[in-house]
Amino acid sequence: MAQSRQCCHSNATPVVNAYIGGNAKVKVAGDIIIDAIATPRTNAEAIGVNVGALAVGASIANATATPLVTAYAGGSNTVINADTLSVVAATNVPDSGTGYSAKTKANRIGRRACGSQCHGYDSDQ
Repeated sequence: MAQSRQCCHSNATPVVNAYIGGNAKVKVAGDIIIDAIATPRTNAEAIGVNVGALAVGASIANATATPLVTAYAGGSNTVINADTLSVVAATNVPDSGTGYSAKTKANRIGRRACGSQCHGYDSDQ
């Protein structure tokens, strides 16, 4: 009897910060733009192969994207003098072509004496 187990884990955990901190004195003749933007991408793929009269196997793939994005202006004793102040914190999905933040694929391919089988799982988040 043939047995196997394949596990694959992929994590994207970017930390993005954009800010004007405390005790800052900022004076501009125009606009202030503070942007913190993350576009995480991760991929996990597990492929298992079993050959035998009694083939047993499992393939497990886990992919997670958990960004931490922070943007702020100010703090104690902060003075900001500008025409406009824009503060943005965002998490984006990747552009088309990849189109996923976390992608998993798990396949198990087994060959038995009486034939063959293939099971697959594919997920885009």
